[in-house]
Amino acid sequence: MNRRYLIAYFFFVTAIFTITYSLVRIDENIKHTYEVANKKLAEARITMNSEDVKEAEKLIDDVINENDKKELRKSLAEIKIDIEKEMIKDKYDEKIKKLSSSLNEKDLKSIKSEISKIKFDDVKSYLNKKIVPIETKINKKKEEAKKKQSSHNKLVQADKTIPKSTPPKNVKVLERLKGNITAFTPYCIGCHGYVASGKFVGNGNIHYHDKTYGDVYIVAGDPSYPFGTIVRLKNVDYFGGREIYAIVLDRGGAIGKNRRALFDLLFALESNANKFGVRRNVTCEILRKGY
Repeated sequence: MNRRYLIAYFFFVTAIFTITYSLVRIDENIKHTYEVANKKLAEARITMNSEDVKEAEKLIDDVINENDKKELRKSLAEIKIDIEKEMIKDKYDEKIKKLSSSLNEKDLKSIKSEISKIKFDDVKSYLNKKIVPIETKINKKKEEAKKKQSSHNKLVQADKTIPKSTPPKNVKVLERLKGNITAFTPYCIGCHGYVASGKFVGNGNIHYHDKTYGDVYIVAGDPSYPFGTIVRLKNVDYFGGREIYAIVLDRGGAIGKNRRALFDLLFALESNANKFGVRRNVTCEILRKGY
């Protein structure tokens, strides 16, 4: 083996070694870049931080292998979607929290409309579940308001309605009085209705059905007039001068020893009782004493 051959062989082996070493280093660099990028992605997935996402994106750009890069970018896209979802949840969690306090129906409709336009079904489902109990409360509040309004309307109607009494023919006037008539509204909260002489007479029912006189008003009188006494009131300008019939079923009001008022008339609403106030020079005819 001559010297030239040995030198050529040496250079050949050295070249092979150098090439192999370079390829190994390149492969290691490729693996290192991939691992660093993948590690940063894992961190971004935990922190959900936009800065971590940006850094991971830069590291992915440095990855040489296209398949690895494609895989990492797919993971990055998933993380970005997760971050977007969390941002949407945070935004509407705050709105729903305020709605829970206000129970505003207009705000509820607005938020529901916005949620329906969200592109992520799982986020919509998450938010709609949080809306359900609040919507239930709002609907309950609406129903209570309707019932309250309905009850108020009944009271208004009760005060407007003059009962159709049916007095017997040739009724005798046992006693004739002339004086003041006042008004009262004995609403019993615990009873959820009106009470006269300790008897429940119905929600907003300011009339009483008497077997002889039919439907009549209810009045409070002093003890000289037993419960069940029928009185005919004349010249009451509040009712357009029409005569009305009433039954004594209660005590109190403006009735007293000083006889400031002959009778106290039952009204459904305090506002109407206040409007009635004191009606003077009313003729009161006692048609029956007791039942």
